[in-house]
Amino acid sequence: MDSRSGQIIRGAVSVALVLAGACANEQEQTEARMPAPTAVPILTLMVDVVGPATNTLRGVEYPDTDVEWRELADAAELTIRAFRQIKAGGIGPNDMAWVADPRWQAHSDAVISSAEAARIAIERRDLDAFREANADLYAPCEACHLEFHPTIRPEES
Repeated sequence: MDSRSGQIIRGAVSVALVLAGACANEQEQTEARMPAPTAVPILTLMVDVVGPATNTLRGVEYPDTDVEWRELADAAELTIRAFRQIKAGGIGPNDMAWVADPRWQAHSDAVISSAEAARIAIERRDLDAFREANADLYAPCEACHLEFHPTIRPEES
């Protein structure tokens, strides 16, 4: 298997894991409060789910169509679900140490909060509020990368 095929498979697995969480009923989510650690490394979720989702959020300046608004809503939801999973950890060599660090949790909470604000703005089709929430999304990503993985910049993931 070449590296591109491996990336595609890892991406599909990551997306499937994140989307599987979307299928859990609300009572289970409320009772669980925090998902179990994922069966993939956090970095895989970052590269294969968060990177594309946040690139979508940053990439649409003037959504005009229902399709564009839906893409933004989907990207915000994927970001929220991925970060809920990221807060729980994964199987990467540093994952559980990262999630044990209060700074990691604070950065993750800030991303979730910004993505939730973006999702609400998208639902209302409030472009100004969306832009504000979207701008707020970058700072915790940047801070987390500087503290936990300085060799990868947020815009590279």
